[in-house]
Formats: sequence, structure tokens, C-alpha cells
Amino acid sequence: MFSIFMLSLIGGYPIGIKLLKEYTAYNKNYTAVAEKMLCYCYCGSPAFIIQIAGLSVFGSSFAGLIIYLSNITSCLIFAVLSNIFEKRDLSIDKYTPEKISFSLQTIVNSINSAVKTLGIICGTIVAFNIFIEICDYIGILNIFSLFNWDKFLAAFLEISNLSLLKGVSGSTLYVCSMLTSFGGLCIILQTASLSGGKIKLKKFILARIPVALLSGLMCRFYSFLFGFSVESIVSSPAVPMLSDVNPLFSVCIIIMSYIIIKTHGDVSKSVK
Repeated sequence: MFSIFMLSLIGGYPIGIKLLKEYTAYNKNYTAVAEKMLCYCYCGSPAFIIQIAGLSVFGSSFAGLIIYLSNITSCLIFAVLSNIFEKRDLSIDKYTPEKISFSLQTIVNSINSAVKTLGIICGTIVAFNIFIEICDYIGILNIFSLFNWDKFLAAFLEISNLSLLKGVSGSTLYVCSMLTSFGGLCIILQTASLSGGKIKLKKFILARIPVALLSGLMCRFYSFLFGFSVESIVSSPAVPMLSDVNPLFSVCIIIMSYIIIKTHGDVSKSVK
């Protein structure tokens, strides 16, 4: 359980639901536990958050690091609170899945599964951005722009639009922390698609608000702890989302890709 939790914090939003879904394939009694764990096995990857929320919005990787730390801390706190008062379920049968022999077909199955997952992710992103453009065309975003909420709405729908904020205020930093913890409706839809109906999402959806608020509070705490103020970097230009290649981000993306391919084996064969 702890390994699934840790991988979900560094692998990106889809990793938690994929690992939990595959674990329930081995043991049906695990479904209730997986539904609870999904509430906190949900976090953006460090490369994504530092780039999209730190560099793109504030022009500071340290701002992105604070947001990422706030996200994982809120998940950890919620995990502790969710489990500390609950008795351990001893009814889960111990089951050792049959080992899958390494073969060309195993590689093909892993690639097919990974491509299918990436297709779902890319498809929902495109669909939500089309929806946002339609809202802009018919004037819905103009209504929110009167209160300067149009960009926040776009990020609430699809988290990649967080790069539109370009903010330099402390409150924007906290809002970015809450939005990345929430993940956006697009990511939630991706989670629902990847669950395949095997894991109910009621607890997961209800948990998004308290976890997001907790992330905002932790962001404020870390800003105070490290003496960080976004106003101090107002003179620094915001970095475009697609900037010069950074070796650190490239390594993170390679690791994420490996995790996705590695965890997307043909589970049905091993269960049989």
C-alpha cells in the first residue's frame, strides 16, 4: 500500500488509479481499501507542477517546489487522518500473482496499454480545451473576466491552463497550490476513465475539496517557513511553458514514462 502511495506522488495523476485498479484485479476484497486510498494517491508529478505552476506562472522553480511539497504534504496528512482511526481490514486474502514471463508479447501488451492510457489523457485534454474555446466564443468566459476569474475557471477545467495566470501575488501562489491538488475536472474525468468502473469515485471526488484546501494552508505554511515571497520575484520574467530543454525535467519525464509502461502489463493473463 505504501509503495502505491509513494509512486502516485511522483508518477503523475494517472499512476495512482492505474496501480490501485491493477491491485484490485488480484483481490476483489481490496476494492473498498482502493476507493479510500484513491483519495490521497492522487498528485501531479514534480516535473509537471514545477514547470506549469512554478516557472510558467511565477518564473521561479522554487515557487513550483513549494506548491509540489504542499500537494504531497496534504496527501500525506489526509492519508494519516483517513487510516489512523480505522481498524485494519484483516479479511483481505493474501494472493501472490502468477509471474509473467518476459517475452516480446509482454512488451507489446505494455506498449499497447500505455498508448491507450496516453490516448485517454490526450483525448480528454483536447476535449476540455475545445469546450473552453466554445465557452470563450459564446461569451461565458467574458462574464467571469469581469471578476478576473476567467483564467482560474480555465485552470479549474483543465489544469494545464494554469500557465495563463502569470501571477505575482501570494494569494495566487496559494490558489495554484489548491488547483494543482484538485487536479481540474479534466484530470478527474481521466481518473474516471482509467478506473474502468472497477473503483467507485464518490469518496475520491468528495475528498478533492478538503485536500485542496489543506494544500493551500500548507503552501502558506511553507512560504512562511522558507521566507519565500512571490513579490520578490516580480522583476523576473515568467518562463514559457515550453522553454529551453532542462535536463532535470527530461529525466523526470523519462522516469514517468517508464513507470507508466512498467505498471501497464497485461494483468488479466496473470490473474488467469
